[in-house]
Parts: sequence; structure tokens; C-alpha cells
Amino acid sequence: MNFIKVIFTNFIFIACLLSQDESFTASVNNTNPQIGEPISLTFSLSGAGVGGARNFRQPDLSNFSILSGPNQSTSMQFINGNVSSSFSISFDIQPNKEGKIIIGSATIEAGGKQYSSNTIELNILKSSQSQPKQQSNITSSENLFLQAFVDRSKVYVGEQINVTYKIYTRLKISNYSIKAFPSTQGFWVEEIPQNQQVQLTNEVVNGIQYQVGELKRIALFPTQSGSLEIKPFEINCQVQVPTRRRSNNPFDIFNDPFFSSVQTQNIQIKSQPVKINVMSLPQNNIPKSFSGAVGKYEMNISTSKTETQTNEAITLKMKISGTGNLKLIETPKLELSNEFELYDPKTNDNVNLQSKYVSGTRTYEWLVIPKYPGNKKIPQIEWSYFNPSSNNYVTLNSKEIKLKINQGAVVAGQTSSISKEEIEFLNQDVRFIKTKSFAFTNINNENSNFILRIILYLLPILIAGGILFFRIKNEKAKFDIIGYKSKKASRVAKNKLKLVESLLKNGDDSKFVDELSYTLTKYICDKINIPFSQLTIDEIIKQLTNRKINQSTIDLFVNLQQSCEVLRFAPKSEINSTKGELFNDSIKVISRLEEEIK
Repeated sequence: MNFIKVIFTNFIFIACLLSQDESFTASVNNTNPQIGEPISLTFSLSGAGVGGARNFRQPDLSNFSILSGPNQSTSMQFINGNVSSSFSISFDIQPNKEGKIIIGSATIEAGGKQYSSNTIELNILKSSQSQPKQQSNITSSENLFLQAFVDRSKVYVGEQINVTYKIYTRLKISNYSIKAFPSTQGFWVEEIPQNQQVQLTNEVVNGIQYQVGELKRIALFPTQSGSLEIKPFEINCQVQVPTRRRSNNPFDIFNDPFFSSVQTQNIQIKSQPVKINVMSLPQNNIPKSFSGAVGKYEMNISTSKTETQTNEAITLKMKISGTGNLKLIETPKLELSNEFELYDPKTNDNVNLQSKYVSGTRTYEWLVIPKYPGNKKIPQIEWSYFNPSSNNYVTLNSKEIKLKINQGAVVAGQTSSISKEEIEFLNQDVRFIKTKSFAFTNINNENSNFILRIILYLLPILIAGGILFFRIKNEKAKFDIIGYKSKKASRVAKNKLKLVESLLKNGDDSKFVDELSYTLTKYICDKINIPFSQLTIDEIIKQLTNRKINQSTIDLFVNLQQSCEVLRFAPKSEINSTKGELFNDSIKVISRLEEEIK
């Protein structure tokens, strides 16, 4: 009988629970606080589905300092046969600015449904105190701070700067998240790969021992001269602070430190801004072959073979290796005689980011097709760079490469290649008399078509003249380097975008962002003739505005450049959500610029 009573009581208890409707509400203990005054924000879920609550999403609290939270609690009451249960999540927050602030809705899932809380409007008053309330001593900047270190503060344009961000703490950090990445406008950025787990070491600063961990390390290459600033790096730290329950009863066991508890507090910290003095490259004795490379390099030129046939391809390889930003090196200008047909080079980078200074190899591969037989040569190739260690320009010269070209098969529709020596020998050769009879046509015959004969006489002259005209035009275009690069900018960008698209499909996010940024930068430099060393957002806007480009097109290009810069530091999830849109916008903006730039 007692067993049946227990079952019946449990049945009534469960039925009462299931009969409740869930509700999700938000509340504060003070709707008119002062700036810096702590207030308690609570989100409460009540009803039958409390036990299965999950996926809580808090509203935007960027206008507040979070002193503690989120803190969870669950309660259940049975009064006069009625069961009530609730689940609450609370925060202790501190308003940072005066005026009306609306706390948006939070969401939570329970019982297979999603619930949204009400919004709360706060009227934040001006603080009556001369100073806003400060954090407790235990969470002061003396116990937790972020420091930025640079290995040099005075460099040339294109010279590498190493920036390291370290956290110093005497507190127990349970987790941290990035609030704001350091803004590096005016720099090309290479992020150095870090371990997922931050390794802590002990270090004494001003007589105080800290645990120190390296959070981030980046290599910066200034792209413009002047005084540049690296903005602060900001993070949110979840710190575990010990607390004790206070009581006036001296016999209360919770006064004992043994029974102390731990409370989680959110603390925002940021590094100091860093000033960098960037010097322009020397303007005296600049080599003609200098195109902006800064560092210390070696050059090697080679061919896939030294003996071949006409119309058979040779690979001409130029390998540049050393320390410096290889991605900023412009493609060297290669000039060969008309005896060769030269195709645009294929570029391959092998960059090492593990050592102190960025190093590696950039390889250019040209496809060269000899058109005439004989002993030919590829002349010396000259290439220059600026060495910041010695403060001077260095010019590298390759050795002359001799080639032996044999007569190959004549391609259909192509004139046979005959050397000058063969022509001279042919003039001394014997001409045999042909004995075959030929049929002659009377030109005075009335049936002959006079107009057709005139056309046939003039047609070879017109064709030869057209070929000569276009050949002279192309030769002149090659000497107009600026115009030549501008015309080819779109084709080069489209070829680069094919590589970017393959990186997009393969999920190689870091290379995708780097290649997309380089493609946009290379395109605009070639299209509107801006030297890489003078490339800035302001200069791009100025040049495009002078060409009367639509403002929407200018804004789209600038936003793409800035987005690529931000995504160098962004987490992989953020890159995944935006990379498709970035790629499509890049195609769009290049098409627009091609139409609008005359």
C-alpha cells in the first residue's frame, strides 16, 4: 500500500511539472545606475523543460564591463501541491557610458523549443563620484597585463620588424578570447605560426614574479615611410578569483579559508601602442633594375637545356633566395631578342616563417621558344635589391647562357626558318631548267576578270603591310612599360584569381587570404602605376578619385584590402564565413575597374 502511495505521489509531481509552460525573462536590480556602478543582470527560465536547457546565447554587452559571470543556479519548490522550478544565469556588469542603453534579448533552448527573453532599457546616470569605481586590488593591472615587444623601432621601407605579444599574470586564467586584433595599417603582415597551447614560464619584473606566456608573434614589413603606429592588441580574460562567505557568527565554518570558493571574473586587458619610425629608401644611385626588393638575397639563372630545336620550348628559371619579404618582390623585367618567343612566367614561393627573420625562395619560370636555328645566347640578367644592413643597393648579374638551336620541323602555316648562311649558299647553287610545258593565259582576253586580277595583285601587299603595322605597334608597346603593364594587369589578375580559387576550394585559408591580398595589390599597382613602396590606402583613393572612378567601386576595393588585412589574424571560423564573399567581390571590383579606367 505504501508503495502505491509513493508511485501515485511521483505521478502527481511529474504531472505538475509537465503542466507548466516555460518562460524566459530578463531582469536587473537597478534600471537607473550610475556610470561605474555594478548592477546584477539575471536571465531566468521556469517550466518543465528547465532540466534540458541548453545553447544559451547572451546579448551584446559591449557597453558594459563584465565583473563576473555567467553564473548558473537551479531551484525547485513544492508548495501546497504546486511545483515550481527555475534555471537562472546571472552577470555582474558595470556600465561604461552615460545615457540610454538597451540590453537585447538572450536566447535559450528548452523542451525542443527556442525562447527569447525580453529587452531591458537602462538609464545610465553620470557618476556623482570624481572617479569611477575601480576593480578590486586582486584584479588590478599589477597582477595581469599584456605587453608588446618590437625588436627595432627604426627601419627602412620593406625592412622586417618582429612584434611579440606576451601576457603577464599572477592570477589563474581559465580562458581568454581576442577582443580586437592589432591594427597594422601601413604594414604588410606575416603571422608566425604558434602552438595551440600557450606555454607559461616564470619571469621576475620589478621584483615581482609572474607567469609569462607568448600569445602572438607577427612579422611586419612597412610599405610606406613616416611615423607609423601599431594599435593595441586587446583580449578578454576569464580569471578565477578566490572568495569566502562572510558571517558575523564567529562559529560559522564558512569563515574558514578552507571552505573558500572561486568566482570567475572577466577582465579586459590591452597592450600599449607602439610607434615605428620608417625611413624612405635612399634616392641616390638607384639601379635601373631595382623594383622594391628589400633584404639580403642571392640569384641563380638556369635553363632546362642548352641544345634544342626551333619551335621547341626551353624553361628559363630564375631563383631568388634569402631573407626578406619574398611576396613583395615584383616580377623582373626580362628582355630577349626577337629570335625568341617569351611567355609570362609562372611564380612559385617557398617561405620559411619558423626562423627569426622571414626567409625562403621565389622561383620564376619563363617558357622560351627559339624561332630560328643557329648559335644563340640569353644575355646577362640584372636584378637589384636594397640591403638595410649595409644601407646600400646591391646589383646581381647572371652569366650569359649559350644555346645551340637546330632546325626543327616546320609547323603547318608557318614560314620555314632559314638562316642567313643558308640564304647565301642558296644564291650560289645551280638552278635546273624546267622542261615541263606550261599553259599561258592571254591577259587581253575579254573573259578575264580585271578586278579580280587587281585584288590578287594587291592582296599580298596589304597583308604584308598589316603584319608590319601590328609588329611595329607591338614593339612600341613593349617599350611603353607603364602602358604595357596597365593593359596586362587584368589578364595577370585573372590568372592569379584562378590560383586563389583553387586555395578557396582546398580550404587553405591562410594562403587564400595572402594570395587574394597580393592579387588585389599587384593589380592596382600595375593598373594605375603606383610603386609598391608608395602604396597606401590614401594614395589608392586619391589616384582612383582623380580618374573619376565611381565612389562605390573605390569603397568596395578599399573594404576588400582592409578585410584581407583583418582576416590575417582572424580565427578559421570567421575566414570560412567570409572567404566566398571576398572572392566574388574581388572579381566584381576588378571587372568594374577595367570598365571605368580609361
